[in-house]
Amino acid sequence: MSTRWRDHYSNQGENDMGTMLTIEYGIRYSKMYLDWCNWAKKYIEDSFLKE
Repeated sequence: MSTRWRDHYSNQGENDMGTMLTIEYGIRYSKMYLDWCNWAKKYIEDSFLKE
């Protein structure tokens, strides 16, 4: 679980498993998407923008 979210969630006293799983999924999916975008950008630059 992401550190900031885990700390916030733990301090709120809430124990809603669905909320915790949904937020964690969103965080991980976002990170995966950004990693893919960075990879795609580098691939395009390396493959098609060589001088």
